Amino acid sequence: MVDVAQHIRIFDQKPADELVPKRTAAIKDLASKLTGPKDVDGLMKMASNLVAAAKFDKKLPEELAQEATASIKKQSPAFVREGRDLELSTIALLAMLGAIDGGTKQGIIERLNFLSAGVWLGLSFQQPNKESRIEALRVEVLHAARDYVARGAENARERKAPALGAPLKPENTNLGEVVSNLRASVERLNRNAVVDREEIDFLWWSVTKWSSALDGLYDEASAYSAAIAFGLDGGARLRRMPLDVHKHLVLRRIRAAEPVSLAGLIAAVGDDRLRILTKIPDASTARTNPEIFPVMSSLLSGSAPKSASKDLQSVEAWTVRALLEATALGLINQHEV
Repeated sequence: MVDVAQHIRIFDQKPADELVPKRTAAIKDLASKLTGPKDVDGLMKMASNLVAAAKFDKKLPEELAQEATASIKKQSPAFVREGRDLELSTIALLAMLGAIDGGTKQGIIERLNFLSAGVWLGLSFQQPNKESRIEALRVEVLHAARDYVARGAENARERKAPALGAPLKPENTNLGEVVSNLRASVERLNRNAVVDREEIDFLWWSVTKWSSALDGLYDEASAYSAAIAFGLDGGARLRRMPLDVHKHLVLRRIRAAEPVSLAGLIAAVGDDRLRILTKIPDASTARTNPEIFPVMSSLLSGSAPKSASKDLQSVEAWTVRALLEATALGLINQHEV
């Protein structure tokens, strides 16, 4: 349940009683719009807009600002957008919480799943906000998006026994029911087989020494190039976002290396970049959404953006980041919504 009253104090420290129900209604209205885009490109753009809103240091992207303003005006016709950027950003992030709160979490790859993955990846690479109330909201959205994706990925991998079919009655009076049960059983067996195939493929890959991304042995590349290759090669074998077990299987193969920034990582990859970038599953999506896919977009461009953090991260952290980005791009490349 979204605590609207608490977060409203980001932009109004002493809100009037009537403001809370009005903004709550506006948040609910905007939440229904966030998954409105009918293609993955539109959903990634929406996710990028929400990530930008979480910075609270500039105006919202115009499209999201217009949607948020329209939702507020339904309850408060006198609302004027000018000078209300802090409020609009807060309402947008609360709407994302509202959308996640109403999601199914049943493992089906649908619009909210893509949107949540994009928001999670974008916010997890973002610098913390110095203002405590803003940071509390940003972290709440980050955790909600991450948990939504993780629960869906876990549920999708749950194997279930097919239902026992009903016996055929004399004179085939329940033939329709029997056929329906058989169809459901076959569908369940097929889903289980997909889970088995993913697990087998990933486990076999986890003991190999050859990298498809590098077109060579992992041990013959630098620790940084191997880290990116592990992410790309592992992600290519996953049909849902990775769980902890997948991360652990990848990290057990990492070689020790000094922590580096994103710029340092791209520089350390060196000439291997030209081979690696050909294995990025959806280069177009990575290029147009650099805040969601900072590692993959930097590999494609050959350098980290000037706005990228100069903080140093371990080679393990970069490996996990590459795995997450590669898996998400692979899912985008394989599915439609």
